Amino acid sequence: MDAVATPSETSGGWLARFVIGVFLLLPGLLLYSAVQLKPVLDTVAYSRTDFNALSESEFVGMANYNRLAEDQIFSEGVRFTLNILLVRLVIVALIPPLVGMLVGAQGRLGRMVNQVLLAVIGVLISPVALAILASSFLSPFWGNQPSPFEARILASVETAPLAIMTVDAMITLALAAVVGGSAFIAVMRGRRERVSIARALVGVWLLGLLFTLLTAPQTFILPFIMTRGGPANATMTMSLAFYQNAFAFFSLGYASAQAVLWVAIAEIAALLIWAVLVFFRLHLVVTPPLKAAQNTNSLAVVSVPLVLLIGLPTIGLALWGFAQAGLSSSPELNVGQAFANTVTIPWTAIWLVQIPLTYMIGLSLGFVRPISKFFF
Repeated sequence: MDAVATPSETSGGWLARFVIGVFLLLPGLLLYSAVQLKPVLDTVAYSRTDFNALSESEFVGMANYNRLAEDQIFSEGVRFTLNILLVRLVIVALIPPLVGMLVGAQGRLGRMVNQVLLAVIGVLISPVALAILASSFLSPFWGNQPSPFEARILASVETAPLAIMTVDAMITLALAAVVGGSAFIAVMRGRRERVSIARALVGVWLLGLLFTLLTAPQTFILPFIMTRGGPANATMTMSLAFYQNAFAFFSLGYASAQAVLWVAIAEIAALLIWAVLVFFRLHLVVTPPLKAAQNTNSLAVVSVPLVLLIGLPTIGLALWGFAQAGLSSSPELNVGQAFANTVTIPWTAIWLVQIPLTYMIGLSLGFVRPISKFFF
């Protein structure tokens, strides 16, 4: 029987798929240009002016960048930000591979138990809520009872940075186990589909470290809520310094110069992520559920206590907060309304914007797959 070329194998079929993919990709490109590309270009332009939103701006060239090198507060922010990032990198380098390789090799029941525990931990990860609870826990008044801590931990130059780094490490531990651990679990599930699982594991590990570098701007919430960058700028971060210059002092030109640094770091990290994806040939592959590897039943004895230990600080702090809220008799707080206000906008954005847009971009990339095959 003669072989017949399918439409996808003909030049006309390939061209049609490519054209459809480009049209499907256009909404994403337009949205990216409007909400990311244009603001970035505007930020670069503002960084070379003394723009302050209160008077006419003037072109100052590289003056704002020269000021960055002489700004002591910004230098302290860089130092503390790097300290936080170093702790995050160590956690992400160790925890996700450990959780993934312990859980991913187990059978369906073992994976399900661990994944339920990880899901519970993931639900309780809220940096804002945990920062508020940690501040209350460490403050002179511990809920409705006097605090067991005699020293004012958050008011001391020596202890305030350690307190913030501890809370940040607690949140990073939980996120690393939930997000990073899930990634390594997925890789382990495909261990029988690949000739060398080590290559995929190394690639995912490097991606985790690079994505951790991209979390540098997320060093604002904890210092802002717990210490406002004090005492004596001991907990100042780059993000908090940017916020103060932009929204407290209205020095938008100088703040834009700080933002350009974030853009440069993000671009470098994105290029490295692309290089890792290309070199390790990483892409998503759906694999069927696998049976447990040989002699892995005992892994559950290790993985379940490990996951519980990782989530213990987050769960403990959240339960303490729930208990304090239950003891509070303040009529000013409407819990139902507060919850609705918290989730309505994010959920609306997720279901009406993010999910449809992500689906459209994913569908478009599927249509232009022949182009990406050249790189992957």
